[in-house]
Amino acid sequence: NVLLVGVLYRGRLNAVATGNLSAAAEEPVRFRPWHVIKTLAIMAGLVGVFLFTGVPREVAALVAAGLVLISRTQDPRKLFALVDWELILLFIGLFVVIGDVQRHGLVAGVLSELRAHHVPLYSLVPFTLVTAVLSNVVSNVPAVLLLKPGLAIPTGVGDPVTHTWYLLAVASTFAGNLTLLGSIANLIVAEQ
Repeated sequence: NVLLVGVLYRGRLNAVATGNLSAAAEEPVRFRPWHVIKTLAIMAGLVGVFLFTGVPREVAALVAAGLVLISRTQDPRKLFALVDWELILLFIGLFVVIGDVQRHGLVAGVLSELRAHHVPLYSLVPFTLVTAVLSNVVSNVPAVLLLKPGLAIPTGVGDPVTHTWYLLAVASTFAGNLTLLGSIANLIVAEQ
């Protein structure tokens, strides 16, 4: 991705790097090496906390975000002004609803009913269609969260269950490009 962006936008990037504002369509962002190093160190620490400690992920992520915002040279109010609060509220609402559906086992009940009636839901075409439709009703990430409980955990690389997980990943990703609701990223792009 970095290489592709570098090739496609080399003119604008060179203009920003050399300070030639007339060649750049937008005002350049000042590169601050200390901020980059600090952020990378915090991210590495966050990954370490995720992998090697029992600290709840949401707490660790909030602490890391707070550490990134601590700066003597950057006003946090400017950073907060860049946050799309409506989009965050949409995400929160979406995942609260999905979490409640999961907690009450609504999708798991439907999946077990389909299995009891010998519907081949997890074969290629039906599973792809269900994933595509669900991805465009509730967005692709929540669709994966809803379908996940019905999938068995793969036991190894050669396990056929692994292919179902790959199918879920591919189908939900492609389905996310069908409509605006297929992916939250589509809404972000459309809003911009």
